[in-house]
Amino acid sequence: MRVARILTLITSVFTGVILLAYDYPMKPFNKQHKVIATLGESRGVRFHNGVDIKPYTTTSTDSFWLVYSLLSDTMIRITYVPPEDTFNNGVRDKSGSYSYIHLTNRIQDNTFANAFVDTIGRIYASKAHCHFIEKDSTGRWINPLRPGGLNPFIDTVPPIIESVSFKRQGSGTHLDKNNLNDSVDIVVRVYDPRVDTTGAGAGRGMGIYRIQYEICDTLKNPIPGAINSYQFDSIPLNDAYARYGLVYYDSTDWNSGIFYYWVTNAPFSNIPNQYWNTKQHINRQWNEPPAESIEVAKFKDGFYYVKIKAWDICRPDTNPPDSEFVKVRIANFRPRVKSTIPTNGQGNVPVDQHIYITFSEAMDRTEDISISGNQEEGYQVIGLSEVEIYLTFYIINQEEV
Repeated sequence: MRVARILTLITSVFTGVILLAYDYPMKPFNKQHKVIATLGESRGVRFHNGVDIKPYTTTSTDSFWLVYSLLSDTMIRITYVPPEDTFNNGVRDKSGSYSYIHLTNRIQDNTFANAFVDTIGRIYASKAHCHFIEKDSTGRWINPLRPGGLNPFIDTVPPIIESVSFKRQGSGTHLDKNNLNDSVDIVVRVYDPRVDTTGAGAGRGMGIYRIQYEICDTLKNPIPGAINSYQFDSIPLNDAYARYGLVYYDSTDWNSGIFYYWVTNAPFSNIPNQYWNTKQHINRQWNEPPAESIEVAKFKDGFYYVKIKAWDICRPDTNPPDSEFVKVRIANFRPRVKSTIPTNGQGNVPVDQHIYITFSEAMDRTEDISISGNQEEGYQVIGLSEVEIYLTFYIINQEEV
């Protein structure tokens, strides 16, 4: 049977399990088609739950616009919007594994179809693509472009990072990258041009597969434990609408190919609403009480780099991610006096005694330091003009502006 040739057994490092790769549901089955939308893309208030596959030709009446089932199974009609023959309707197999949307001339409900032999419908002319959905046994939407999915699929161009901005966690207020403090969200504008082996892309920017941020020191070395990322391997059905708002920033406009991602969130984790805690304690987790002083802060006041990386789903080993470094400055703590010579309350201080002051962090300018003297009964006050002051600093992650 043809199915034996089409369902090729491969070992995938993507999930660590044995998967079956499969051909396209339109002719030519074993050649790459244009994919013009992918899993997880923004659709206004929801995730795109599959991939959009273009037919091989532009003539809607020819055989290349016919759609075939990937499985030999009983076909069930999907009618989202009456009447029967509208572009949002389609067909799925009885097992629930695959759905095919935007079909006209659909196969009759509860009719058996042989895989890659019996047609189950024709792509609706005005849509000019088949919206293809894959689900696993738990009902999650699965990415059909993963290794083990649609085959062949090769994408030759990495995503493009356009901008990186910083917001106050919770309120979304814009923050100056040179004055970050407390809880910070990072928003990245990025898209995938999706230029594939068919020689053309989607005609607009597309959503990406994976995005990650890292906090790096001034030498651009990642700081351990300061990395977060998420990727669109699958999307759970539960709370999908709530999770959408944790992925896409308000300025996203998928029709124009403009995608803004909240990269500090972890939308598919047990704690989906996260942030970069610039005041994190060195011995605590990001969501635990912050550092009380610069000495115990994981990110001491000073300069850092925020590194953004964005991946295609296709061949990440040979098609590396796009990367962008953004220099930022953290300013959480006021400097405090750590120690003085003479010490506080010390008696019998010689008139010519030098005064040494050690601060908790590097000072930008000595003009911001003020010193005053108090007089107790029976003691002479030394005029500050007579005092020579020596400042010593606790050197931290600091450099010239």
